[in-house]
Amino acid sequence: MPEDDPEIFATYLHFICTNEFCVLPNTNGETQKEVKDSHLMTQMSLVRLYVLAEKLQDVKSKDGILRGIIKNCHIVHPPDDMRYLLGADPIAVLYKGTPKGSMARRIAVEYKAWEGNAANITSVEWPKEFLAELAFELMTFGQCEHDKKAPYWRRDHPEKYMEEESEE
Repeated sequence: MPEDDPEIFATYLHFICTNEFCVLPNTNGETQKEVKDSHLMTQMSLVRLYVLAEKLQDVKSKDGILRGIIKNCHIVHPPDDMRYLLGADPIAVLYKGTPKGSMARRIAVEYKAWEGNAANITSVEWPKEFLAELAFELMTFGQCEHDKKAPYWRRDHPEKYMEEESEE
């Protein structure tokens, strides 16, 4: 598709042929900024891959990429032992390229609710749909059927975010 980045398309082809990502973050950066920048680039690549798989209606790849996003959110990055969840830019790309009800949107909202950090919520431009879904998630957080509040629940149960492939 002409509007799609050829590099992301090549990464997508690599993923569907090998079931491996070639967009992993460099966790050996010398400074916190280098590590964070590498992680943010990885987030953006994974989100763009997901959007492409959504456009191609490739459920199997979307599920694999979503597992990668979940795993990436749980990598502990030295030197500050931080986990970097999806930021505003990847979430904006995600909301622009996916339909309402997308599992990737759901995981982005749940991670932001779990993070519980309102520090950058007003200083960054977030998609309006995301903010509405986040507000709803925060209002219903205590009523969920599983323990989304547990720090590793998403990492240990990624299947809860997978789509079922249709039998066609």
